[in-house]
Amino acid sequence: MSVTLVGLVMGTAPGAEGDPFDYLWRQQSDRPPLSITTSDISGHQHTIGYVEIDGHAVTEGDIVIGTAGEAASGRIQLPGIFPEVTDIPAPATGLRVRDDPGGPARPGDCRRAGASTATTRAEALWPGGRVPYVLSPDLPVKARDAITAAMKDFQDQTCVRFVPRAAEAAFVQIVAGDGCYSYVGRVGGEPQELSIGRGCERKGIVIHELLHSIGFYHEHSRSDRDAALTVHLENVLKGYEPQFRKLPGTQNRLFGTLDYGSVMLYGRAFFSSNGKDTLVPALAVPIGQRIGFSPADLAAVRALYGCPEPPAGQYSSLSSRL
Repeated sequence: MSVTLVGLVMGTAPGAEGDPFDYLWRQQSDRPPLSITTSDISGHQHTIGYVEIDGHAVTEGDIVIGTAGEAASGRIQLPGIFPEVTDIPAPATGLRVRDDPGGPARPGDCRRAGASTATTRAEALWPGGRVPYVLSPDLPVKARDAITAAMKDFQDQTCVRFVPRAAEAAFVQIVAGDGCYSYVGRVGGEPQELSIGRGCERKGIVIHELLHSIGFYHEHSRSDRDAALTVHLENVLKGYEPQFRKLPGTQNRLFGTLDYGSVMLYGRAFFSSNGKDTLVPALAVPIGQRIGFSPADLAAVRALYGCPEPPAGQYSSLSSRL
């Protein structure tokens, strides 16, 4: 299977009049579609489609799965989905991990705090929640401002700390690449690129990419999404259907139930071929915001990294409106 996958955008159909992110769709869809079939952690053959961006293989819009050479050889960096996997112990503090990772979401719960999906691989977490980073000198001021604001929200509301690199071998190299993309979690004892390119210089988009970098997958890929979201593949651009694949229950760590307000959730018309919805929530609520953390996003970060509970009412301005 060979598909064309594109960069992170804001939830309007390609070519929509006035869509400021139309160029992102066009630059990604012009790339040659690639695919590789290899065994996942269950031993089943898994075909994954990707495109090459800045020498990286990128899937699901903005998730880096390795270099183009690594992907072509079947060496896929999707922690918890492809070998090797070590389960993350349940957090000592914060939100309890669900005991039924393959069970259905309950639509009535989809706005309560503590909903997200993360890697099952312990090695993909940053030790102590400390993430060293380096900013590329060619990042423009607008990108630097968005990065600073996003990191401040992490510092103010979680125990995860993005800190300037000293001499660490493993760190996040933030670059002005061709669009927005990141690896999922810590990939090992080496630098890993995270791109905040043209059109990505917004705090909410940076938060989205930083959440990938500390171990979170897209919210719509949860194994329990079906009771909370309807996927309309008939409205999806031909070849882009894998963007909406669902993870098996053993390949994602679930916190709470699906969160419609999550910064990690696609918008209603992402990758639409006809302007109609590709994702429809079970409740009449908006989805696909890129403003900042939802309360559930924050609760999931705190749970995954064992953060202490914050004082009552300590949420971002966005969270107070969700």
